[in-house]
Amino acid sequence: MIIYTTLGSMAADIISSFIKNAFWLIVGYFLFRLLERTITNNTTRIIKEFPKWLEQYDKMKMKHYRVDRALGMRRNLS
Repeated sequence: MIIYTTLGSMAADIISSFIKNAFWLIVGYFLFRLLERTITNNTTRIIKEFPKWLEQYDKMKMKHYRVDRALGMRRNLS
């Protein structure tokens, strides 16, 4: 048995599939937009807070450096 596919039947199949899946296409689109906004907001927050994190890291490293230096001087004196 040979099934002949015409351009019209292909177009009808595509359109009917689109109509059947329209709900899921819309839901997928809105979920994609929500994910995009979430990623954009988090990225913006991280970029804005990054200098503060670097400053905190530098303060912590300087504190450790001072403690290590003080311990080294104490060992040299004894």
